[in-house]
Amino acid sequence: MVLAAVVLVGCAWLTGLLPPLFLADGVTTSKLYDQQVSSWLQGRWDLPAGGAEPFQIEGRNYIYFGPTPALLRLPFASWVTVHPGKSGFPALWLAALTALAAGLLVAYEVTGDAPRTVFVLGLLGPVLIIASRPSVYHEAIAWGAALILLTAALILRYRRRPSVAVLVLAALCGVLAVLAREIWLPSAAVMMALPVAAAALPRHRPFGTRIQEAIAAPRPTRVGPHVAVAATAIVAVIGAPLAVHRIKFGEWGLVPPIEKHAWFGPEKVARIGGRMFHVSNLRTGLYNYLSPSSVRYDRSFPWIHSLEPRLFPETRLDGFAAFLGLPHAAGALMLLTMVGLAASLRDRSLRWPALIVLGLGLGSGALFFFVGLCGRYIFDFLPPLAVGGALGIRALARHPRGRILMAGVAALAAYNAAAGAALALEHQRYLAPPPRREEVERIVRRIDDLCGAVGAETKEVPSQP
Repeated sequence: MVLAAVVLVGCAWLTGLLPPLFLADGVTTSKLYDQQVSSWLQGRWDLPAGGAEPFQIEGRNYIYFGPTPALLRLPFASWVTVHPGKSGFPALWLAALTALAAGLLVAYEVTGDAPRTVFVLGLLGPVLIIASRPSVYHEAIAWGAALILLTAALILRYRRRPSVAVLVLAALCGVLAVLAREIWLPSAAVMMALPVAAAALPRHRPFGTRIQEAIAAPRPTRVGPHVAVAATAIVAVIGAPLAVHRIKFGEWGLVPPIEKHAWFGPEKVARIGGRMFHVSNLRTGLYNYLSPSSVRYDRSFPWIHSLEPRLFPETRLDGFAAFLGLPHAAGALMLLTMVGLAASLRDRSLRWPALIVLGLGLGSGALFFFVGLCGRYIFDFLPPLAVGGALGIRALARHPRGRILMAGVAALAAYNAAAGAALALEHQRYLAPPPRREEVERIVRRIDDLCGAVGAETKEVPSQP
């Protein structure tokens, strides 16, 4: 828990809360969500012209970002409207806090014990990366992953203690996760379908009993309310984003009409084939996210640096930014996930969380087909890896050589934390508000001087939205 507290203090520094950089004049972020709150108070959805990522529909401007981060601002609407562009700093920190708390809750539900230091270390890299740049992009990803991970934690709690109240909370978190980031729709639907399937299986029939035992499914005493809540949640998970899309863009769908994007001219639309996801990007996505070669080392602090991704000929890419592969940012969690899934084939008590890992992977897997490669997308892989990591820790705890194996995983987790911190520092150095960029530049130069790396090459990071 001490390490978790240190992580949160580090995130507070990255998000400009400690010291209170966000209070400085001219330092703003995530204005779109604040503007969305102001628009709602006026009874409309469209935003003023001139914002980031505008979609122009019948002369009005809309954002493609989901409404959850704006919904979470509504209780503080009076402050948000008076101080536009300031709420994004604490909001991103709260999203990181929610993700970390959800991860710790997942570990407890899976292992039945307090989270181990190696698990917190494994979470550290992705959490620092997402907190390293207060922006509407990072906040959307942070809230989506945090809320879907909280949904997973609640579904894990439901297995241990089936109750309608837990299902209702899980449903609420699942809907909010999807309204923050649409990639979580299949994951939320699958997780809410698990209680439906488990409750609806006929226990008086042999095959129903065998399936429930095979996946260690919970057995609620009153089946009807449980099935009703979970089924309603599935409808809401699918219907809510469709309804929001219809309100903003005048059509049914989940992916915004890219041809209406004010920043996308015909040439850019043609380059990405008019879509944001392509099967032809699978090889490029798999290679860059999973290859251990996606990093660069040199003498300049922090010594671990992002690398331009490798693009295969068939790739349709819109752009890329500072990027590390998952083996560097979350390798320990990846290894633990593989161990946990393998163990679930033999141990029935591990199969319920294993199914949740696979369900969460449906959402994360969309990134392999996406037209962008950015370091912030690493956080989209945290939910399945957090549940899988907890599963692996439980499996290793029962292994005869578990302590020795755990020591190796801990060493990898420590490296992952260092790599995540390095990418976070890179974001701060090139993309933070000017006062922070200057501060980080001084820190880098001072450490380079102390380490004799004077004259080390300065890496120019391409600007990213």
